[in-house]
Amino acid sequence: MGRILLGIVVGLLAISASATEPNVPVKGLAQPPTYVDVNGRVLGPLFGDYDVLLRLDQFSIVVTMSGGTWYQETPVIFAEPGCSGTAYSYSEPSPEVTRGIVAAGPLEGQFTLYVLGDRGEVVTTSSFLWDGACSDYPPVQEMAWPVIRTYDLTYMFQPPFRIR
Repeated sequence: MGRILLGIVVGLLAISASATEPNVPVKGLAQPPTYVDVNGRVLGPLFGDYDVLLRLDQFSIVVTMSGGTWYQETPVIFAEPGCSGTAYSYSEPSPEVTRGIVAAGPLEGQFTLYVLGDRGEVVTTSSFLWDGACSDYPPVQEMAWPVIRTYDLTYMFQPPFRIR
């Protein structure tokens, strides 16, 4: 009876430990659900309910998905008018993983991934990119996280995406 109880406790600890990480497989259980593109190319594992964990270069980047494609959950803000100069985000990244924002470009099917740094700073911004359109506004100082890298996702992964 003691061994059975011990086995149950160990099993529950393994499952609860994996629940704090992005769909980490538990030994003996099936692999986590994975996003793939229309050509079957693997994007990465499901992270939470809808996001994907992309692994590009040295980064593990969490990106929001919706309806089989990229989803821009927050604008990309810029230091200069016309969506130029240094890019930033209002989104505070998680300490566990790097956060990324995918923004649509001006052309249909064009997507750029903006990888966020982990240290916020007070900056002056004057434009933002949202849903493929750039809008200017009077300069304001605000807390933001700098973009440390960009990736053109247009040709890397082809929507629609599905989970397998």
